Amino acid sequence: MDKLPLHILIEALSEAKRLNLSDDFINLIEEAIERRSMTLSL
Repeated sequence: MDKLPLHILIEALSEAKRLNLSDDFINLIEEAIERRSMTLSL
C-alpha cells in the first residue's frame, strides 16, 4: 500500500470512512498516508 500515490491513499481513506469500513482498515490507510507524507518531506 505504501507504493500507491498519496492522492489515491487519501481518496481510499475518504471512501473507507464513507462506507463505514472497519477501524482497522481505516487505520491501515492512515498509517500508509503518514509514511508516504514522511517520505515526501525528506
